[in-house]
Amino acid sequence: MPPARSHIRELVTAYLDRHPGERPALGPLLKALDAPSEITSRATLPGHITCSAVVIDHAGRVLHVRHNASGGLLAPGGHGEPDDATLMATAVREVHEETGIPPGLLCQSAAFCHEPADIDIHPIDANPAKGEPAHHHYDFRFVFRLVPPSVETALQAEEVSAAVWLPLDQVTSPTLREKLLGADLSAAPEPVNASVIIHDGALLTHVTTASPSWPALAVVERTADGTLNSEVRAVEFAHRAGHGVDRIWLTEAFRHRIATEPGAWTYVSARELPSSTDRGFWLAADHLLGGGLVRDFGAEHLALGAPGCGSWLRAAPGEQGWHVAAHGPRDIWAELHDLADRWRAAGSPDRYRLDFTEDGGQRVSSANGVLAWPLSAPNPVEEGAFS
Repeated sequence: MPPARSHIRELVTAYLDRHPGERPALGPLLKALDAPSEITSRATLPGHITCSAVVIDHAGRVLHVRHNASGGLLAPGGHGEPDDATLMATAVREVHEETGIPPGLLCQSAAFCHEPADIDIHPIDANPAKGEPAHHHYDFRFVFRLVPPSVETALQAEEVSAAVWLPLDQVTSPTLREKLLGADLSAAPEPVNASVIIHDGALLTHVTTASPSWPALAVVERTADGTLNSEVRAVEFAHRAGHGVDRIWLTEAFRHRIATEPGAWTYVSARELPSSTDRGFWLAADHLLGGGLVRDFGAEHLALGAPGCGSWLRAAPGEQGWHVAAHGPRDIWAELHDLADRWRAAGSPDRYRLDFTEDGGQRVSSANGVLAWPLSAPNPVEEGAFS
């Protein structure tokens, strides 16, 4: 089903509440919304809706692609498809198709959330090859933040020929550039469900705890018979928990202690832990070991700290086994190996079932039920559970 007319009206109303002076310029769009034809269909003339994804990286640069049809540098975007449930879903699908950036690496901007940052009406030349006369695009531009520091692009050669990241003051669209420069883009993402995206009929949201080390992506899909299939997938990157969450991290002094101090006890262990790429294990560790652990990914080998109690662990592989140094009241090495045994008994999963209970609770579990934990957070912002 294409986006509901009511959904589009809500977005336009919210946009005009922020930019009342643009009502005359958006007159053709407002008139089209009152017409019976499907406004998101490219067959609708003299104009129809398109959607663009304004992706901003950690350096504050905006992704542009060179479209083969026009030759210009534009934000990734295009026409809607029948299965796009929302206009934002169109933008997410288009950036994925044109650049290869998957939805899980995008998060909504706190400055604009689910609303368009810009709505631009511009003329499109006739395209005899496609049998299309001259018409107008009503382009809805949605802003996303890139989750990892960088990303490799895989261009859709039949649609685009290049991808470049431009500073905000070089964004090629004047109206979009004005709005981005006037927005507070330094704010953290929304604390609760900041990264919810509808993509290809699936609801996606990042799941993080107070620790930044082992995030997940929750994926919820509705099947043809109306039932929900939902799971939690361990991922490499996600946005940190937002405002109001009791975040934890390793200070430079704590990192130095882990790297240089001899530890209260040292030993050689022949037991093997799951590797750093076994993200399903580390996701379970974040939730099942009482929380409070942070990994130093900048260390050469395994380095973990628990800022709350001062415990830490340093382990490096050697010919005789793992050389372990540890300090503090927690026996982190033993905790990890106990969980590793349970994780292997669960089938070494990298994704877990996500079940919803009638009272609003959320429960994560392995397929055989060996590993399970709740995601119940009646008020996540106050309780610091997840965002």
